[in-house]
Amino acid sequence: MAVYAKGSNKANASLIEFVPSGFESMLYTSGLVVNLIYQGESIDEYTIQFITADKYTVDLEGLLNQWKVKPTLKTYLITKLEKEGLTLNEVILLPDGSSWLIRSVLDIEALTLTIDINPDALIKSRVNESTYFDDGFIKSSVNRFSSIFNYNLDVAQDFSSHTNNNSSLYFGVGNTVSFEQTNITSSFGFSYDDGNGFDAILNQIQIAHDLKSNSLSLGYGGGLLGAGALSGINFGYSGSVIAVSLYSNSRLSTSNESATLHPITLFFPAQSTVRVYKDNKLISVQNFNAGMYDLSTQDFPVGVYNVKIEVYQGSTHISTVNKLIEKPFVISGLDPALGFAYAVWGGVASSATGGAYFDRPYLGGSMSKVINRYMLSNIATYQAGSLTVLELNNQFKLPWSLVGNLSLGVDNSLGYGLQASLNTSFINGSNIGISYSQYQSELQESPFAVGYESGSIGISANVAFGRFGDLSGSINYDFMSDVFYYTMGYNLSLFNRYGLNISGYVNLDWQNTQHFGSMVIDEFNYSFGLNLSYTIDQVGIIGLGSQYTPKSETFASNINYTHNDTNNEFIFDSINIGYMESPDLGMINLGANFSTQIISGSINATASDHLEGAGQSLSATLNGSMVYAQNAGVALSESAGEAGLLFYLDSPEEVNMRLMVNDTTYNVSSGANFIPLAPYQSYETYVLQATINGSNYDWDNAKESFALYPGNIYSVVKKIRRVTQVSGQLIRNHQPYAFGKLQSDDRLKTYSDENGYFLLSIDKENPVLNISGDGFSCEVSIKDKLNGDAIVNGQWIGEVGC
Repeated sequence: MAVYAKGSNKANASLIEFVPSGFESMLYTSGLVVNLIYQGESIDEYTIQFITADKYTVDLEGLLNQWKVKPTLKTYLITKLEKEGLTLNEVILLPDGSSWLIRSVLDIEALTLTIDINPDALIKSRVNESTYFDDGFIKSSVNRFSSIFNYNLDVAQDFSSHTNNNSSLYFGVGNTVSFEQTNITSSFGFSYDDGNGFDAILNQIQIAHDLKSNSLSLGYGGGLLGAGALSGINFGYSGSVIAVSLYSNSRLSTSNESATLHPITLFFPAQSTVRVYKDNKLISVQNFNAGMYDLSTQDFPVGVYNVKIEVYQGSTHISTVNKLIEKPFVISGLDPALGFAYAVWGGVASSATGGAYFDRPYLGGSMSKVINRYMLSNIATYQAGSLTVLELNNQFKLPWSLVGNLSLGVDNSLGYGLQASLNTSFINGSNIGISYSQYQSELQESPFAVGYESGSIGISANVAFGRFGDLSGSINYDFMSDVFYYTMGYNLSLFNRYGLNISGYVNLDWQNTQHFGSMVIDEFNYSFGLNLSYTIDQVGIIGLGSQYTPKSETFASNINYTHNDTNNEFIFDSINIGYMESPDLGMINLGANFSTQIISGSINATASDHLEGAGQSLSATLNGSMVYAQNAGVALSESAGEAGLLFYLDSPEEVNMRLMVNDTTYNVSSGANFIPLAPYQSYETYVLQATINGSNYDWDNAKESFALYPGNIYSVVKKIRRVTQVSGQLIRNHQPYAFGKLQSDDRLKTYSDENGYFLLSIDKENPVLNISGDGFSCEVSIKDKLNGDAIVNGQWIGEVGC
């Protein structure tokens, strides 16, 4: 147990007397690595640097940020730690002397440093505290302009004589430009084909600003633009609109998930750690100061289940309670204060049946709320010109793993749309579901006007028999057309050993149509096939498949290869060669998918011979992204997503390292590396330790925390340097100078021992020493000391001083 005693004799004892003889000088030159203990838990290893015989310093700035120490007290602490240092048993008082601020105990024999900090010095937040949350809401870490530019290119050329060698091209572009919590998104494209010529298309342009609990947007696009897309509407307006939208957005809060319906309130008499278990698996660890708090359940899995909550003070188990978690639904727009999600919007719209004029008003609103543990309801309405639509949507999560949806909409002509489904799944992977839909309206612009009266009901099921295979089937009845559709499939694994898998299957489909109540038309078809695949260690999979359809006398076969080895820079992800033959058609096809760090795509070539003549065709796609961060430049990427991290590795030669982002590891190399990440989330990143070509290198592996909004690109620059160790003696006024500070930069520093000797790693490319002591400082060039000779590791540079 740590004992704190302000002013005790031990606090003034010499640190050196606890160090074995012969090791004293190492405490000044290399420091001492100790295990830091906080609240009874081991935090990490820290290096303490001795500055006198009874005082040492330790860099706790990162830890003070993590603990969320109040800014004024953090600055006060850092200054005292750097200038005055700590003794074996130290108590630092608050600036006004009213109480203790920090307490520390250094145990040199056990190599531990126990730290405690006054809870009143911490910034308090009820749940899920984070450096980047202000009053429970995410604050963007990117305060400069950044941009994400996505593009895709699709080209096709038909060389068949009977199709006049048709060619087509489409180039699509999507862009998001952001500054802090404001973003501008746009989407446009260019198309060309021989029949219609060249055309330019603007799909969407929108500016949005995220506030704490809601968002505001203005833009042009489809009828579900902005708030409409977030409101859960199933029967939205299909025309183009120009609209302003205001909508709730809990994605800005500590989590984009909903909390349990009934909060779990706990009282803590002192600083405590809570461990939450579901099915005996740890799902959350939360820290609380003394007081009464609601347990943060936003990140808990969705469902209704029991959890075990263990409360610890330090390493001592205090109590255990069991509570019920009720999270049957997730609403991404749920307003924490109001308890429901909402959206309102207004503007002008063009005709849903085609037209370039925005000549009709467009107004709407929606609200979503969890009614109880079994039902989530959404009500929405909008008006576009003379069209008015009202809809009610319900999601159900019932006992026995039943999941259902019911959506009902009606327009002002009493046209309607109805969608309903009910599904359940079983532990062996089997599932069964039933669905119903019907649409009818006299208004051409209504979402229920599908050109004809439509209605159907269906049931589908999948049954897993384990080693006896899987059986799937469906029945669908279109009662408006009086047509039954039946499908059935059976798949059986015949052999699965030594990396070889052989499976067979049979598929059947049947359409039964009755005309005028008397004539019945049956269309029955079936096919069967065999698939073989072989896994080549962890490199890839070779597959061979064949299928025969007796009714059309069609035989099809293909051979394919899928590459799985991420360490092997094989450009193709998959390659496929296919062949098909029937009485009317013969065809061979060659296709491949490829990807690199900066681009991905596919290429497909086909040659065919049928009744109209021979033909060939070629098609290809390219996809890629370019990202820009104002303080880190440009990087190319295969896929950019909505936000991300631009990591620049500045190194003297080509190196490969690993970067940790939250719990995921990414491979990075010299230069710019882009990692796509989801917006409205906070992240922590650091470079993992690694050996690079056996050379002596140094880099900053300190953790960085950041939070992202849409379009935000957070940039991190890490410099890798060649370092070498030099030793020498610090001299002042022709005498050895004890405990002087020597540093190559902020990371590479040490202190001279009582005889002035030191050992220090320096930057090999910029071998400069900054020396400081009591009332003096200067800069010394190591190259000048060696008359320009090359520096070798362990070099003795002699006497240095100011």
